[in-house]
Amino acid sequence: CLLGCMIPRVLLHQAVQRLSLVPSRTVTGLAQRRILLKKKDWAPEPEEDPDYFDEKETLGDFTEVNEDIQRHLLVSRHHCYRNLHLRGLLMRITQGIDKDKSVSVSLNDPLQSAEVFSSGTDKSPFKNLDKDRNRVFLREVRRELSNSKYLYFHDGAIGSHPSVEIPVRFYTNDPEKALFFNNVLARVPLRQPVRFKPKIVGYFTSTLDHLPNLETKPRFLVFDYENSQVVSAGPLSLGLLQDSLVKFAEPLFNAQDVLLLEASAIIPQPSAAPILLIGAPDSFLSKYRSNLFAGQHTLWNKDGIFRLWDGISVEKSQTQSPGDLVETQDQKSRVYKRLDAETNVASQPQAVVFFREGAKNQEVPASNASSLFEGSPKEVFESLLKHSNAKVFTAEPAATAAHIKKLLNLA
Repeated sequence: CLLGCMIPRVLLHQAVQRLSLVPSRTVTGLAQRRILLKKKDWAPEPEEDPDYFDEKETLGDFTEVNEDIQRHLLVSRHHCYRNLHLRGLLMRITQGIDKDKSVSVSLNDPLQSAEVFSSGTDKSPFKNLDKDRNRVFLREVRRELSNSKYLYFHDGAIGSHPSVEIPVRFYTNDPEKALFFNNVLARVPLRQPVRFKPKIVGYFTSTLDHLPNLETKPRFLVFDYENSQVVSAGPLSLGLLQDSLVKFAEPLFNAQDVLLLEASAIIPQPSAAPILLIGAPDSFLSKYRSNLFAGQHTLWNKDGIFRLWDGISVEKSQTQSPGDLVETQDQKSRVYKRLDAETNVASQPQAVVFFREGAKNQEVPASNASSLFEGSPKEVFESLLKHSNAKVFTAEPAATAAHIKKLLNLA
């Protein structure tokens, strides 16, 4: 009887073991949480999801991110997001989202925009700020960011290719600023946060109400050349921020023998050499949108041309795309959007076109290009022009795409 009673128990035990090896069809805790998040149209609250991260975007858990930001003297007391994806950013933005899922922001008074300073150098296009005042600004902005409920930081680069890129990390407690960084900064491989080594670190807050010995609300943008840092508080025009970053990064590119041009670049046909457009109006660029390689700023060296930004700034049109950031200032609206190009590097240009008021649509000798070029250093421009053997043209701003095609002998 004892043997007979044990056999069924052994069989039952083996059956249970076999069943445990079969994948369960029940919904796991993680899967259940994802289902709940998909049903929601708002971001998870702290009590619902204290460590909410998208693994594909952050590539690091909450502890790793917190430990990493401490090297920049920051802490995350609530929520910290690294390179938060578009869906997550739209969940965090509480106002200004249009039906097409673009985001609108406005700067009501242009005079309220931040004043730009520099520290640690005498050779800067900005006003000089003494080091003691700069340290106070940096300390207070860091404190404000550390006490924010939501802290965002974006690891990216200025420059679209590893051979020319300047790695940057920008911290902010403003989801609109985080969306701006997401739209314009070049992508970089997202490894563990501690392995990312930025050459420029930025701290941006719009919620700082006061500073010691300062009666008015703080509104500033400081470029610290000595420590390669950017510090900002108060209302800040996106156009002012982008233009100032260009001036701040230009010496770093010059040190690498890379020329930074205020120029767009188009690739007229697949596998064709690009064309540099200096001073081209937005209306012209919009017609070449499908052929656009770089917008507003282009990097050029002996290896080819590269994008400075992975985004473009254009005048507002009738329809926008999801994630586009529309800034309205002084009754003018500009859109900051990502530029979807198939490659990060292009060959040497076949032509350089200067758009000038009163100019004729014609080819000019390459020797005249130096007088048309208003940037610096001119000797680098002349050297690259000679190296590429590119032709030089002038065109009036009202020239149509058809005129330029005919001028350049394009099909």
